[in-house]
Amino acid sequence: MLSLHLVSLENLNLFIFNSDLKLFIQHIIFFSSIVVLLHLGLACIADGTTDDYYLKFSSPKQSSLILGTSRAKQGVIPSVLSASVENQDLQFFNFSFTLKSSPFGLVYYNAIKQKIDPETKDGCFIVTVDPWSISEKLADSTKTTDSLSVLYGVSDFTSKPNFNYLYKQFPHGWGRILLNRIEKPILKYYSGQLNTSVTGSFSVLDRDGWLDVYTSLDSSFVKNKEEKRFETYREKSMERAGSRHRTQYLDTLVDFLNIHGDVYLVRLPVHKKMLVIEQQYMPDFHEKISKSISMSKGYLDFSTLPNEYSYTDGNHLTKYSAEDVSKKIGRWIHEFESE
Repeated sequence: MLSLHLVSLENLNLFIFNSDLKLFIQHIIFFSSIVVLLHLGLACIADGTTDDYYLKFSSPKQSSLILGTSRAKQGVIPSVLSASVENQDLQFFNFSFTLKSSPFGLVYYNAIKQKIDPETKDGCFIVTVDPWSISEKLADSTKTTDSLSVLYGVSDFTSKPNFNYLYKQFPHGWGRILLNRIEKPILKYYSGQLNTSVTGSFSVLDRDGWLDVYTSLDSSFVKNKEEKRFETYREKSMERAGSRHRTQYLDTLVDFLNIHGDVYLVRLPVHKKMLVIEQQYMPDFHEKISKSISMSKGYLDFSTLPNEYSYTDGNHLTKYSAEDVSKKIGRWIHEFESE
C-alpha cells in the first residue's frame, strides 16, 4: 500500500509539474506573440517621420536617381527637378545620405546597384560631387571601409516594411516609430515659429527621398551654426586626404550608370567661406574627377557661378534655395535633353 501511495504522489507531482510547464510555455507564447505583433504593427506604420533614411530603404526600385551626401539629400528636390526637366518619363528619387554613409566606395556603389531597376535604359542620374566625398580619414586605414555607414550590412533596399533596415540600422527602440509618427506632424504644424526662435530643429523625409529640414533661420542662430560648421571642416581638412580608392569608385559608378541612362555631375553651391576651405584642402579637385566628367553627359559646377543662395549652416542649402538650385539643374538638363 505504501509503494502505491508513493507512486500516486509521484504521478501527482509529475502532473502538477507538467501542468505548470504547459502553463509557462503558453504564457511565453502569448507574450512573445504580443511582442511580435507589436513590432509588426510598428514596422507597418514606419514612414518619413521615422528617421532621415527609412523611406530610402522601403521604396521601390528606381529609374532616375539623385546621388551624393547630405548636401544633395537636402539640396536637390526630386519633384522640382522632375518638373524643370520637362520630361514626364523622368521621375527622380533622392538616394543621397551623408558624408559618413555615402562617400564613393563599395558600400554605396552596391546599394545604388540594388536600388536601380535593372531594366532601366533611359534613366537620368545626378551625381553630386565635392572634395569630401572622394576623401578618407587618415586614421581609418586599418578599419573596414565605410563600416559606420547606415548602408553597411543592409541587403534589402526596397521592402516595405523593411525589417532588415529596422533591425540592423534603426538606432532607437521601435517605440520611437510611433512617437515620431505622433510628434512630427505637430512640430510641422508649428514649424513657422522656428523662424523667430533660436532653438530646435527637426526633419521629415519625403516619399521621393528628399529630406525636408525645419530649422530656425534667425540670422544670429545661423551665423553661430556656420562658424561651428566651418571649424568642423577645417579640422576635417587636417584629418583627411584625397583617396584614389574613392575616385576610382566614382569612375566605376559613372561607368555603371551610363548603362542605364544619362549621367550628369553636379557640384552644389556652399557658403563662400566653405568653398575657400575646400579650395585650400583640394586645389586639384577637378583634375581628380576629370575622368568621371569626361564619361558623363555634362558637369555643372556651381562653385564657378554667382553665389546667390542661403544656407542653414554654411554647408546645406535652405529649402528655398534648394528649390532654386533644383530648378537650375533641371533646366540645365532640359537643354541637353533637347539637343
